[in-house]
Amino acid sequence: SATVRGDATNWLLRADSLPDMTQEQAEAGTDTVRRATTAQRISQAITALATMPKNHIAGLNCSNDTDTDHDILVAVGEARDAADGEDMNLGTAITKQIDAAWAVGDDAGGLDTGSVGNNTMYYVWLIKIPSSTVDVLLSASATAPTMPTNYTLKRLIGAVITDGSANIIAFTQVGDYFRYTGDVLLDVNDATSTTTHETGTLSAPPSSLAHVYIDITGVDGGSSVAAIGLIRPVGAADTTARPEALAYSVGADGGTDLSGGSLSMMAFILLDSSKQMEYGGNSTTVKISTVGFVMLTRRDP
Repeated sequence: SATVRGDATNWLLRADSLPDMTQEQAEAGTDTVRRATTAQRISQAITALATMPKNHIAGLNCSNDTDTDHDILVAVGEARDAADGEDMNLGTAITKQIDAAWAVGDDAGGLDTGSVGNNTMYYVWLIKIPSSTVDVLLSASATAPTMPTNYTLKRLIGAVITDGSANIIAFTQVGDYFRYTGDVLLDVNDATSTTTHETGTLSAPPSSLAHVYIDITGVDGGSSVAAIGLIRPVGAADTTARPEALAYSVGADGGTDLSGGSLSMMAFILLDSSKQMEYGGNSTTVKISTVGFVMLTRRDP
């Protein structure tokens, strides 16, 4: 508890200075309970000092390994398991293969079930047998990977995505930010967008901040039509002022032909639990490409 953690140092410092019981106290038993309670609190304090705080994570950064198409390297690090039950320490970097069934240890298979698929996001899990072995697992599930026998503790630490040939797209990770370095993934390409928002699914994990490249190209909307593109989180308020939408304007009111006018920008947009956001437009073609993401569920499982 917070109280135990806060008192830990005091109790440890006081432990050696407690006076011995007198014969009278021993016979009366008046000090036995106090000393038993003190011993218990010292034990609790030591346990608290040795336990990671809830949601703690450090290190465990992911990267492409030598076989960049199929292998993920997870660096040394530590984390508290998602259920706040036990510490998980990875003392040696470990490589797992996405194109082979999971097997314990370094340079071994990493996939929890089935075969690696095309254009699929895979989630990197730190897993552990209670009070024993720590390893890494790859799964298409962001919430419920198929765990190997005896492994019951887990923590989501990263995510990668495959291309049309089932190869891992090159990436780099800095903290909770993952950036695709091999491809920019075109997720929305809508030449008939309207001011009624539509749903787009992006190449980023659920409940993450997707880092997107937005391209808006004007079409001939006729007189007094502005070419506008908008993006927003799913469920954001749709008011006249659109205060929860990011708006991008290609042309100005009164333009007679906006064809060919374009605007490109980068932004972050919050995705829902289905990896979705909303977009709209007026006399525009809207393209949205995902270039990376901030993995919020890595820090807050």
